[in-house]
Amino acid sequence: MNSNENGLKINLNYWRCFEQKSFYLPDHSFLLCDENGSGKTSLLSAYYSLLTGKPWPSTKWKDNLMQGRDYFGVSISEDWNITGKIAPSGRLITQSVFLSDVIRPKIITYLPVDNYFLTLPRVQKLSVVDTSLTEIHGRVYSQLLDKLDRAVRSKNQIIKNYIQEQILPDQIVVDSINKDLLDSSLAIWKIRGDFFAQLFQHRKMFGDWINSSFKDWQIDWEITNFRGLKLSIKKIDENFNWENWLIWSELEKQNYLQNLFTGLNFKALWNSELAAGKVLFSANRDDFQWLSKHQNASQILSR
Repeated sequence: MNSNENGLKINLNYWRCFEQKSFYLPDHSFLLCDENGSGKTSLLSAYYSLLTGKPWPSTKWKDNLMQGRDYFGVSISEDWNITGKIAPSGRLITQSVFLSDVIRPKIITYLPVDNYFLTLPRVQKLSVVDTSLTEIHGRVYSQLLDKLDRAVRSKNQIIKNYIQEQILPDQIVVDSINKDLLDSSLAIWKIRGDFFAQLFQHRKMFGDWINSSFKDWQIDWEITNFRGLKLSIKKIDENFNWENWLIWSELEKQNYLQNLFTGLNFKALWNSELAAGKVLFSANRDDFQWLSKHQNASQILSR
């Protein structure tokens, strides 16, 4: 990676692999390309943290501290916008200032040299997908995720109270939570479906990477069915295909998803959730796989 003195200047101090380094990010689309370990993720994580005031997804602030150092800093001005320092107790104390005036791209696409994304556990893969979709849809998608998270946590607490204390839940409250679970899940599934359909439409690009027929590349989207089991959407509906999704109207997509769960019975699901000790039905249980000739792509692509 190299930088010239045009665009937004970012200063890094003991941040990940950089001891002291400044970069100039252009105010237009650009490609970040270099060898493994050169600091691509370090630079992107600094920019992400400047935009959001949060650490890089699926990491903690301490992960940004350069090994052997007791503080770090990131800035785009004379003052440090993000700082972290090891206290005498050994705890990392951080401060961050949300920067509304930073150049905000519509979408940041992160393509690592290795295929770590495809090998991540379900929850972490979802986190990466949801971060991208939040960048695209903004507040609308983040509010849906918050609504779903509140409903899942509330019902998990009710399940826990019943298992440990035999406290009978208020059915009106449970019904309200179940409605939030279903409504937010359907809305999230529609947005995620659009995302996977776009991936499917552009799958030829992935085939070109390994000189393979793009027709062999498929996306296997898994959601929870009305029994709370995580299944491929093709097992729920063997006639499903991404070509139809691409031409459906918003109303047709919404009706399709609702029809998938016309047999959903939360009262029947309750006993299964008590046995599992957690919520079994919602969009937070999603998963997806890239398949080539019915094999997981993470087992095929070279690192």
